[in-house]
Amino acid sequence: MKVRGAGRTDAGVHAEGQTASFDTEKRWGDRSLRDALNAHLPDDLACVEAREVSDAFDPRRWAWGKHYRYRWLDRPTRSPLRIDRAWHIRRPLDALAMAAAAAHLVGRHDFSAFRAAGCTAAHPVRVIEALTVTRHADELWLDARGQGFLRHMVRIIAGSLTEVGLGNQPPDWTAELLSGRDRALAGRTAPAHGLTLVEVRYERGPPPWVDGAEAEEPASGGSTEDYSSSSPPPSSKLSSSSSMSPLTSSSSSSSIPPIPSSSSSPISSPPSISSSSSE
Repeated sequence: MKVRGAGRTDAGVHAEGQTASFDTEKRWGDRSLRDALNAHLPDDLACVEAREVSDAFDPRRWAWGKHYRYRWLDRPTRSPLRIDRAWHIRRPLDALAMAAAAAHLVGRHDFSAFRAAGCTAAHPVRVIEALTVTRHADELWLDARGQGFLRHMVRIIAGSLTEVGLGNQPPDWTAELLSGRDRALAGRTAPAHGLTLVEVRYERGPPPWVDGAEAEEPASGGSTEDYSSSSPPPSSKLSSSSSMSPLTSSSSSSSIPPIPSSSSSPISSPPSISSSSSE
């Protein structure tokens, strides 16, 4: 059986919601398929939702965007319960300065300064729709929403914002990095364990750039924002806590539109996967 995923994540990155699709020869009820999958999946992976979709559905190309979250724990002592979910920084981080620095990165830009070596994307231009830094008790959260991300892009942004939060760089530094387009001048690549793929977003059909000049190739070997959505097959959302494969995803509420597949051909079933580990 061939399973098609919405994208992949770096090794060590978590996922709360991923989408994948596959064809079945038998018709299944949504709950029956979900329960059958969970009966065979390992403990660190769970299908939280399954839905029948059309044969045309492609979980990667139909995605309109993805939502990633990076978490910092900024306090003197570590948290054993969050040791693999947040980057522990022993000094307080300035959330306001980091938010101001993040604001420079919103929009359509050449993100060469935030692109890992070895990224095979056709070009470095990406669109960040929203980039926020918010305080949650002893944690800071960076939420990045966009149409596409280059290899390690979110983690390099997180590493650069850390320099701002520690007072080593001013908030305007990120604007200088954008214009300079030099990866060597940006911050370090933040540890993978602080990053989570929160959601893969779908609308009722494929995004307009899929078949046109705006279509973006996924970066290989790292966090990628691919595109998926449209006339869906049975979809399943999987939730888990450790290493999985190229399937990584978002929250338990799926954004896959409930478009029934034609009664003639095999059912295509995209599992939306939630996992907490490497790919």
